[in-house]
Amino acid sequence: MFSLSALPKLVKAKRKRLGRGEGSRTGKNAGRGHKGQAKHGGKMPVFFAAGSSDSGTSALSRNPKTKGFKARENKQISSMGLAVIMRNFGPRDLVSVKTMCEKNLISDKIKNVRIIMSKGITEKVTIKFDTNKNIHLTKGVLEALN
Repeated sequence: MFSLSALPKLVKAKRKRLGRGEGSRTGKNAGRGHKGQAKHGGKMPVFFAAGSSDSGTSALSRNPKTKGFKARENKQISSMGLAVIMRNFGPRDLVSVKTMCEKNLISDKIKNVRIIMSKGITEKVTIKFDTNKNIHLTKGVLEALN
């Protein structure tokens, strides 16, 4: 059982007291510098560049823009357990991305498949995998195949 005397003492960081005289290092302008929008409490955009030598062009406008369109959910790789492969393919079948699409295991948009080791598989497995670079086998799967 816990007692109040056994609890560790909490050490809280002291907050900085700004604007308490020039001798306190954070007095006068309270660490905000001299004059300007930031000193007077205004909020500025991240890429705001006032008085820059580039005739007022902001940093965002000066940066190069990327061309083209890239979808956010561009998943072209899928992972699958070895048990799923054993259920759907026989020992003499060739496992490839194309045959997985035909058996509706993966979408036709998937280009690469990673085969991972499933729990409960202890015996050696005899399945032929396509030797091209579209199917990746983990170390556990390679040990189960040999």
